[in-house]
Amino acid sequence: MEQNLSKQELEKLINAYGFAAHDWGLYLDTHPTDAGGIRLHAEYSQKARELAAEYTAKYGPLRMSEPGRPDFFSWIENPWPWEPGANRFADLIKGGER
Repeated sequence: MEQNLSKQELEKLINAYGFAAHDWGLYLDTHPTDAGGIRLHAEYSQKARELAAEYTAKYGPLRMSEPGRPDFFSWIENPWPWEPGANRFADLIKGGER
């Protein structure tokens, strides 16, 4: 697992590896016997899962459908999309940090 990454850095890596795995999956739809593509799809999928597990352990569930604490619906502990800092694109639209 990655060492000392911030919440935002983990989110970026999860998105990057998840995107790469998905993209290789699409490629494999038309090239199902490409050994290199199969290997990379498996590698990127595994890395995305590892990073997601690290994120969940540190910050809670990434998605509402993932289990959180058994005694509390922890999804509401995260900032809502319209709250400052929760959504970089919303912050940019409102004239925030560039």
